[in-house]
Amino acid sequence: MRGVLKRSAAGLSVFSSAASLLADLVYPRHCPMCGSGGRAGLCPGCCHEVGADLRNRCGRCGQAAGPHVDADRVVGCWHCRGQRLSFAGVERLGMYEGLLRSACIRGKSGGARPLVWAMGEWFFECRGEALSGLSVDVVVPVPWHWTKRIALPHNQAETLAAVLGRSLRVPMGRHILRKVRRTPDQSSLPAVSRRANLRDAFCVRRCGGLDGLHVLLVDDILTTGTTAHQAARALRQGGAGRVSVAVLAVVSATADRPALSPDDRHESR
Repeated sequence: MRGVLKRSAAGLSVFSSAASLLADLVYPRHCPMCGSGGRAGLCPGCCHEVGADLRNRCGRCGQAAGPHVDADRVVGCWHCRGQRLSFAGVERLGMYEGLLRSACIRGKSGGARPLVWAMGEWFFECRGEALSGLSVDVVVPVPWHWTKRIALPHNQAETLAAVLGRSLRVPMGRHILRKVRRTPDQSSLPAVSRRANLRDAFCVRRCGGLDGLHVLLVDDILTTGTTAHQAARALRQGGAGRVSVAVLAVVSATADRPALSPDDRHESR
């Protein structure tokens, strides 16, 4: 299985490079965040405003943490130490605030793929060393139920997974994980009901071929971690040896979640 994945990644890399060159000839380069021209991806100003979050964080749940929490040890913090999580740790670009929050909200709109792609590239530029150090075998996006795919134009988890897979030179397994049960939006439920809402909502296809592999599970936002936990649980049940999570943003555990705006709510996981 590993040999097949490596050959697949090499072929995808060549194809992606050719497609990128063609796109540069057809479309002018401009920042998908602010529209300024002159280069592909985010402009320096937007990169500076999004920033590279260097604040201390918990490596297990991605929450901001005090100076005595060692993110590299992934031992947990006071936010997550009592939780049972099916994933090993979280890599994230930053906290769900400022321009990063705005980018996440825009990410599901029609035509938002260039923005999410650029955010993924900036994510890898900021956290590439840590992501590469995970030595993952395959990248898997958190899937939507088919009814949601019809209703919404863009799944930014898939776009982000494609960027990270290309950057890490590992394949993106879009069809490995499925959401088999339609569920109410997580943000409409109290915290105590969220795990029950998504229990057994995900499954791995029979031909997943995950035996012993390290999977990087990718989503746009992590709020309570319930979606990531249940998706990772399904991957582990499907044979994955280890699951790590990568997200653009983590919502602060101290945020006033019931007061989130409607734009925030359809993003929250």
